[in-house]
Amino acid sequence: MTFPSGWRTSSRALFLLSIALPCLAEAAPKRITLGEGRQLVYETIRVHDPGHLVNVSPADNGQDPDFLHFEATWPNPGGSAHLGNYAVNPWTGAVYDADTCELLGSPSATKLRGAIQKRLRLSKQEYAKQKALRPRTCDEPSHSR
Repeated sequence: MTFPSGWRTSSRALFLLSIALPCLAEAAPKRITLGEGRQLVYETIRVHDPGHLVNVSPADNGQDPDFLHFEATWPNPGGSAHLGNYAVNPWTGAVYDADTCELLGSPSATKLRGAIQKRLRLSKQEYAKQKALRPRTCDEPSHSR
């Protein structure tokens, strides 16, 4: 039986791919995505629902590259549109008020965090290590407890 000339190359490529894919999946970072972080902030502040027009946008915080940072705004013709600044731990989903360093939560955010943590599959040891992290801005003297 004869095989097409490209068969041997194709079978080698498939073999190498079958070895590489599991390795790449293992190497994938176990972090919350920007979209998941945005949803966690939204679910956290929704408890105080100033309206369904809340906008949660990524915010740049070069001083704290480990956490995901967001700004929440809403249309407020009579005053400030700014609702707050938030920092999300990308391993645990913990949401902090980035201005007061208060750990925030809501039932819907807790449920979402649970689903995300199932996907991330961190070991108990790794989760405990990451849970201890706080936004760097909370370590400043003005926020010490």
